[in-house]
Amino acid sequence: MDQQTLKGKMNEEATARVVVERELAIKVSDDEVKKFYEENPAEFEEPERIRASHILLSTRDPSTNAELSKEKKDAKHKLAEDLLKRARAGEDFAKLAKEYSEDPGSKDNGGEYTFPRGKMVPEFDTAAFALKTNQISDIVVTQFGYHIIKLSEKMPAGKVAFDKSEAKIKEYLTQQKLSKEIPTYMAKLRKEANVEILDERLKALEPADGSPLPTSQSPLQKPGKQ
Repeated sequence: MDQQTLKGKMNEEATARVVVERELAIKVSDDEVKKFYEENPAEFEEPERIRASHILLSTRDPSTNAELSKEKKDAKHKLAEDLLKRARAGEDFAKLAKEYSEDPGSKDNGGEYTFPRGKMVPEFDTAAFALKTNQISDIVVTQFGYHIIKLSEKMPAGKVAFDKSEAKIKEYLTQQKLSKEIPTYMAKLRKEANVEILDERLKALEPADGSPLPTSQSPLQKPGKQ
């Protein structure tokens, strides 16, 4: 599927959803949203997290993913040592990450990630959570290469505030209501349009009452989670 086709498909789906919501007059009240938040506290628990930045010097070939030779790895380690000295001497860590880090997922934002325990590979996870705020790690070795990590913030476990979850809960409840109403609505449309499937093979696959819109299993894979 090319980009233009994908955009067209997304536009069609968005239009269909708007029409269905309008025709079915789906409404979720503020009281319903508040009630869900109060009756499902476990959905909004957030684990301890940290905000940390890193500089990665990869020890793998970017085109083949093969491990670099010892000579090249030694050169990367030497560069990591130099960068560590510069970072600990007070140079801007984000600037160093943008210039030297080989992690495409974070280098453009200064190497920064926010994550809970267990999200990263074990060596990185252990080193990052052991740091104090604004402390810079020694060189950390993982399967990806050499990392230098700086801890910016520790965020304790807690409950996500209602105002940060409200919109996601409302979306979730809207989807739940739609999923209940869609089969009847689709059957009505088929009857009014006199739709008839003649191919027996296709008829066997067609739900008799229409298919509901897909819904999340829980709001936002838990509505409170960011």
